[in-house]
Amino acid sequence: MTVPPSCTNCYSYATSTYTVFEDQVDWKTARDNCYSIGGKLAELETKGENDFIKNTLTVRNSSAADAYFLGGYKLNPSDGFRWISTPSQSWTFKDFGTDEPSNPTEMCLGSFLSIGFQWADVPCDWLRSYICEFSD
Repeated sequence: MTVPPSCTNCYSYATSTYTVFEDQVDWKTARDNCYSIGGKLAELETKGENDFIKNTLTVRNSSAADAYFLGGYKLNPSDGFRWISTPSQSWTFKDFGTDEPSNPTEMCLGSFLSIGFQWADVPCDWLRSYICEFSD
C-alpha cells in the first residue's frame, strides 16, 4: 500500500499515512473505498498510533462526523474482533469505551466522538465516515 499522490486530509504517523473521509457509507463500502485507492481501513494496533488518530480527529473534527469506521470486524457474534489485514491474530492493544463492546451482533468497529474517540462495536450497515491507512 502506498499513499496516493493526490492525498488530501492526510496525516502521517510512524510508517503509516491516514486519510479521513467525511462521506457517510456502510462498513463494507468504506473497506472497498480504501482498497480502491491502495489502502485499508485504519488498524490502530498500538497506543501511540491510536492516540495520534484520536488527537487528529479531536483537532480536526467539525461535528460533521460523530463516528468513523476502523478496520476491525467480527465474522460471527461469538468471535472477538480482528483487523482486516491480520484476521488470525488476537489484538494486543484495545481502546474500547466503557461497557464496549456492548452487542454481540454488532460486527464492525467504530471510533466515536461521544466517548473521546474510543472504540465501540457498531452495526456494519450504519452509515459513518471512515479512515483509510496507507503504508509509507
